[in-house]
Amino acid sequence: LYALSNRVLGMPMALVGRSFSRAFFPKIAACRHDKRRSRTLLLKSCRNLFLLVLAPMLILLFWAEPIFGLLFGEQWIPAGQYTRLLIPMLTAQFVVAPLGMSMQAFEKQRVVTLWQASFLCVSAGAFLFGHVMRSVEIAFLTYSLLSAVMYLIFLGMILHCTQGCERTVSTDDMDVALADSTTALSQDPVCRDRRRLTISP
Repeated sequence: LYALSNRVLGMPMALVGRSFSRAFFPKIAACRHDKRRSRTLLLKSCRNLFLLVLAPMLILLFWAEPIFGLLFGEQWIPAGQYTRLLIPMLTAQFVVAPLGMSMQAFEKQRVVTLWQASFLCVSAGAFLFGHVMRSVEIAFLTYSLLSAVMYLIFLGMILHCTQGCERTVSTDDMDVALADSTTALSQDPVCRDRRRLTISP
């Protein structure tokens, strides 16, 4: 049942997410040193993805069981029930996962690895809780809610990375800029004339 839910929803959503990520990464990489532009791009992309997935998720929230029963037969109606329980996680995943490419642009791969390890532990804990409660529905609902929270935390981490994306001027950059300005002044004829007047007795 879960495999059918994942095949019907997960694969198309993953395809759209990958397409968005390929278009999103060059843009966020181009403005990764600009705090305002990168944050604006992230928030705008987050809003657009949420609006894109809102209508399908609302339809599934109210009519997932009848839709699965109509398309696959009455024996697959429970798959619609599981899909409805997974809506919080699917929505958060669709909105946040494509934006994760920005962490690569910000060179924060270690942070992503830590989040993925935490997500794995949370997922295992959710299904363990469902096993203890002896309820598949509780397991799926707990997994869905905790996964949505983890994706929101990931979004907060992405936005936090924009705080430090402004380019700092290093000592080498200052030396290069000073050398360039000195060279430009030495080539200026007005400056050369003033230097001759100053040196001449």
